[in-house]
Order: sequence, then C-alpha cells, then structure tokens
Amino acid sequence: QWQERYGVVIITKEGQPLWESLGSAKDIELLVDECLEHMHPGAGREEDDSLEPILHDLYSKLLDPVVDRLPAEINSLIFSPDGGLNFVSFAMLLTDKDQFLCEEYQIKYVSSGRDLMPGSGSVGSDNGKVVVFANPDESLPGTEIEAENLEQRAPDWNLQPEIYLREEATEEKFISVESPHVLHVTTHGWVPEQIAPMMSWAKSETNPLHENLLVFAPQDIDEDSLSYENDGILTAAEASLMELKGTRIMMLAACLTGRGHLTEGEGVMGLRRAFSQAGVQNLVITLWVTWDNSSPIFVEKFYDEAMKRGNASKLSPKALWTTQRDLMVEYRKNGKSGSGECSPEDATLWACRHYGAYVLNHN
Repeated sequence: QWQERYGVVIITKEGQPLWESLGSAKDIELLVDECLEHMHPGAGREEDDSLEPILHDLYSKLLDPVVDRLPAEINSLIFSPDGGLNFVSFAMLLTDKDQFLCEEYQIKYVSSGRDLMPGSGSVGSDNGKVVVFANPDESLPGTEIEAENLEQRAPDWNLQPEIYLREEATEEKFISVESPHVLHVTTHGWVPEQIAPMMSWAKSETNPLHENLLVFAPQDIDEDSLSYENDGILTAAEASLMELKGTRIMMLAACLTGRGHLTEGEGVMGLRRAFSQAGVQNLVITLWVTWDNSSPIFVEKFYDEAMKRGNASKLSPKALWTTQRDLMVEYRKNGKSGSGECSPEDATLWACRHYGAYVLNHN
C-alpha cells in the first residue's frame, strides 16, 4: 500500500552517501505535533511521563536507523531537515541511554545540503557594531537584561554597542541597519494562527513570507500615513531585502521565529529563510515560546562562547550546541534530584521548554 514516508541521506567524510527509510510521514509528524504541544504552557501537558516517551519515540524513528550506520568515531551530526522535521529540536531527543542527543553528539544545522559544499571563503565586511533591539512594548523586562549585558561586553570584543529599547526599537530603525557584526533582536514573534487581528492593511495573507512577523515599537502616526517601513510589523518579505552579508551572528530571541509557512521541497518560508537570504552567516531562531527569566541566561552563555578568540563565524555553531547541552542537562539533573526550580515529575519538560527551542542555521 502506497504511503508517504520520511527518509534520510547519510553523508560522511568518506564513502558513498547512504539512504535509509525512516517510516510513515503521518506517524512521525503526529509525534512532532505532540512534542510541540508540550512546549506550550496551557496545553494540558505538564509532566514528563507524557513527554519523555515522545522524545524516545522520535529518536527511535529518526536517529536509531542513522546511528546504526555511522562509523564509530563520528561525534558530530549536521541536520538539513525537510517537511515537518524543520520544527524538531533534535538536540533534545532522548537516546537509548535516556540522555539528550546533544549529550552524545555535537549538533549543527544547515539550511540545505548546498551549505555542506566548500565556498569561496569570502564573506562580507561588517560595520564593527553590536546592534540590539529589545522590549518594544515594555512587556519584556528580561530582554533589557540581555541588551545591558551585550552593551557591557561589546568593548571586550572590540565592537561598538548600539542599543534600541522600548519606543526606540522601531521597524524603521531596524530595516536601516546594515551588516553589524552582531544583530540581536528580542521583541515579539508571530506566526499565522496568532497574527490575523494584527495584519497590516497593506500586507496580504496570501504570500507565505507575510506569515512570520517581528513586532517593533508602535508608531505615533495616523493610519493614513502608514507604510511598510514604519507600521511596526516586519514581515519576512521585508526582512529578506535587508543588507546583512557581513553579519556574523543574528539572534532572533523572540518567540516562534523559526516557524512559518512549510513549503514542500523548499523548507520553511519565514524569517529564517528571509534573514538567510539577507546574508546572515549564523542565524539563531526559536521553535516555540521563549521565557523572560531563562532567555537572558541562554543569551549570555551563548555569546560568551561564540565570541571567544574573535571568531564568531566559525565558533557560533559549536557555541549554540555547548550552551544548549549544558543548560538542558543541568536543569534536568537538578529537577530530577529535587534541587531545581521544577519538580522531579516535570524536569525534562521544563528543561526543553526553557532551552530546547533554540536552533542555529549556519550559512
């Protein structure tokens, strides 16, 4: 009987590519949906006894067939997912040893298989700045902690800080930014099921690049004078036109910035595609809601790792993996032992909610 199935092409440094069937697309996507439901508070999924079996099943279906065919010395996995797997945070899948996958392998992501090919080695020049947009509507006080930390650390990295907070964090200022070394955005992210009441009059719902948005500070102007550049809502279509070819790191620490319109064979049409097209080399996105109390912890540790030795282009993927691994493992371990912020019954759940959402696409 005919059915849609997922498969994987396994490419190692030596030997021919290998093909492996992963199983029914319907079954796998059902597990992905159930996993994502757990990541959103209020969905009625609040304990590990319902999440952990899903993480084990996803590992069994997606990684068991792959790991069995890998050479023993392999310690790093690079994912280029398609379809619904774009919304999987592979780092948090639970292995046969009941460990997160990121405990056993270094995890990286690329936008497509083309990114595995050697490039010319040339990259655009940056303007020597750390540019931050944060807390546009004053409802995200934790994001100002992130901004303050980056402002303080920028001189240590021989970079100039440029910080836009609250009413200064406007769309018009954002789209005028050109190739900072670091561009950090922690506003509000929106996806289709949330944005219907917020759509700008000029932005059609038919274009998939209009279905993943960043919200900036509102403008005190008449609706009749609104334009794409100053309505306070940045679409992925607008983002794709920015000039960011020299930007080494861009972190979209807002909620749901890795979501968007799924197009078969094309991946996710949204902010992740747009900023990659704009030229960002290392783009950090989120697959679900981020938390105002834990996001500053993740952000500080990530940048400390990524900016070591002044080589953000090369170190960012490893920095994301190290940060995510350390924080998820610590949170889960402390929770299971009863010494953490959560109960032993939901330690895995909250470790994933707080720190599992982040994915870095390397271009």
